[in-house]
Amino acid sequence: MAKPRQHDFVRENKALHSEKYTLNQSIGDVIDNSIDAKASKIDIILRDCDYAAAGSPKKVGVQRRTYKNGLPYLHGKHSYLLIQDNGNGMTVDELYDALTMGADRNYKDYELGHFGVGMKKSTLSQAFEFTILSKKKGKVSLFRMSSIHSQENPLKDELLEISDIKTKYAWMMNTTGWKDAQKRISESDTGTILLLEGMHKIEDEFGTLDEREEYLESIQEKIISYIGLTFQRYLESGHEIKRTNKQRPKKIKPMNISVNFEKVHPLDPFFSKVTSTTTNHMTLKRSLSAKTVIDGSEHPLDAISYIIPQAANLYADPIAKSIEKSLQKIDGSRMVLQGIYIYRHQRLIDYSGNRPWRGVGPESLTNTTAAGRWEVHLPPHEALDLDSLDFGLDSTKTEVPLGQKTKESLKKFWAGSHRQWHKLDTDKATYTGRLKYRTHTTDGFEVICGDCGNLGHPKHSKKCPKYTPPVPAPPAPVPAPAPAPAPAPAPVPVPAPAPAPVPGGKYVIKAVNTGNLVEENSGTINVNETHLAFNIVKEWFKKQK
Repeated sequence: MAKPRQHDFVRENKALHSEKYTLNQSIGDVIDNSIDAKASKIDIILRDCDYAAAGSPKKVGVQRRTYKNGLPYLHGKHSYLLIQDNGNGMTVDELYDALTMGADRNYKDYELGHFGVGMKKSTLSQAFEFTILSKKKGKVSLFRMSSIHSQENPLKDELLEISDIKTKYAWMMNTTGWKDAQKRISESDTGTILLLEGMHKIEDEFGTLDEREEYLESIQEKIISYIGLTFQRYLESGHEIKRTNKQRPKKIKPMNISVNFEKVHPLDPFFSKVTSTTTNHMTLKRSLSAKTVIDGSEHPLDAISYIIPQAANLYADPIAKSIEKSLQKIDGSRMVLQGIYIYRHQRLIDYSGNRPWRGVGPESLTNTTAAGRWEVHLPPHEALDLDSLDFGLDSTKTEVPLGQKTKESLKKFWAGSHRQWHKLDTDKATYTGRLKYRTHTTDGFEVICGDCGNLGHPKHSKKCPKYTPPVPAPPAPVPAPAPAPAPAPAPVPVPAPAPAPVPGGKYVIKAVNTGNLVEENSGTINVNETHLAFNIVKEWFKKQK
């Protein structure tokens, strides 16, 4: 006989508190539901509340197996998040189903919902207490998912109604967030409000109380930038969602979203409108020809490759500069924002991360590819069986692993053929080659010549129409010949022995080394032994000795 299992809702609750959702992703999941409910306006409020002043006990939700010291951030000054839309609203039964994990529902092929688990997972991943109010046909319905109540009743999975709250937790109705939500829903014709309290994830990151206001402002800026990027095509006109079975595409009606009363503006990560015909320094783009597989058959991927401008060129345009600054508030530098951006029904699902190129390009972030971004749209599909898709989609709708066939199709473009990216480019290049010329501006297509002002070569290049060969240097002067060395002084002759007297006693014959061959001087005949003709008189000279 099958044995029923006892479910521990306390541990389940704690596990939900540890879900990998970020605050931005959780807000995005709620906005998905508002869009599916045909909302045209969404207001988001992030404020502080003094829970002690509201009457909350110092310790709430004490449970030895999970939170031994109780649930933090529900006593004292702490943040709450309120999200309101003007969508269709829900009846009490519809609201109950929305809070049931994996409740059965038939999603249309253009809706952003997919698994039916987002509401509970995304809200409790950020907050201990979650209240939802919805108004439809003039009637307000309310439920509260309370970690405090779950801690005190570990074997029960219960949704609190307003009568339970009045009886057991009256202080919850005195908080700033609760009062604001009640006022807003009473003034609305239709719509839904979510109130999150005990915001454990962002509270864990706060520094000192002196820094609290500054930190809240930073969170607000990140939320605004994230929504502007993720829901760009829902904030501006001119977009539509492709549908299955050759149905007419569904046009997207632009909506209005604000955070703490500041309007959210769309952020285009590709700077697709920052183009130019007079310079090749601005955005360059090319359509990609790629395919994926659904239910065993190939389907085209709508995809575009971009090479975005260098920051110096973007900053020359005030709108582009504002977009660049806003994008960097989400994830930091432009290097982190490179890679493949994956969209589903015109909503950005996945981008950047540890493997920004999803196995199609380099495995890690590199400076050479920092200006590269791809826009990839998943084709419309109705299949909930993810095994039939050559791409994944997790329950948080924040991660899309690409299948091998899809990656191979995209890789063909990454390493693909040479093409001219701009009419002013002086040659053709592959995508990676053109990226290199965008990143390294010391050479390549984007260098402006200082001589002629044209693109494609540096100053003094042989490619320049004004190039003139350098004037050859004059030949080096021939050095004057060195003067001949002075002749060595003649050796001093050793005095010859006295010559023998000539018979008759008239002349003395003497050997010398200068002068003529034979010279007579005062009764002496000098014979020059070094003279060239000495051999003529040599024999005679010997006989005289």
